[in-house]
Amino acid sequence: MDALLAETRAALDDIGERFELHTVFVGGVVLPTLAAFLKPRLKITSSAAFYAVVVGGGSALLAKIHNGAPLKALLPQPMEGWLVNVLGPHYLSLLPIVLCLLVMLGVSYLVPNPKRSFSS
Repeated sequence: MDALLAETRAALDDIGERFELHTVFVGGVVLPTLAAFLKPRLKITSSAAFYAVVVGGGSALLAKIHNGAPLKALLPQPMEGWLVNVLGPHYLSLLPIVLCLLVMLGVSYLVPNPKRSFSS
């Protein structure tokens, strides 16, 4: 019975590790990849997608270390309470996706693209 219990715990730990990697993948890679298919329509730049991957993936990794202690340390206390109210108690799982989207759109529309020609 103890062997079965130990084997079950090992399997659950493996599933938990895979889920954490999946969260990092979704937080940093999925939105920029989907935006690439709509690049002309959304006017998403390559640099914006790169920064979105860095910010989204990085914040997802920070959210997984010690139950989000590094990410919580970066957030002011009122902001953390606001995020809990808006995104719910699992805000550390959703925050990387939101940050990824905000960075991607912000960089695309606020930073000039040197490849675009503004002359008529």
